[in-house]
Amino acid sequence: MLPAEHVVIEWWDTEDFKGGQWASRDEIEEFGKKPCPIYSSGWIVKRTKDYITLCSDFSPDPHTHGRVMKIPKKMVVSIGSDHRLRSSS
Repeated sequence: MLPAEHVVIEWWDTEDFKGGQWASRDEIEEFGKKPCPIYSSGWIVKRTKDYITLCSDFSPDPHTHGRVMKIPKKMVVSIGSDHRLRSSS
């Protein structure tokens, strides 16, 4: 049995300017204009008032989860169902 509904979460991550290199004010202004969108897909294992815990891999035997991440809800843009997921049976 799968842990929950499979979803795709769009969220905004932090981003480092060119690996921490020095930058001009103009470069910083341009860099600050756009977010860093991330799309993560997996099963929602837990929701709290502050976080969504998502696992991307699941093994029913033994009942274990892999690639688990905790996404702050304040960074979430949208959560959608992954309709492409199909049963292999």
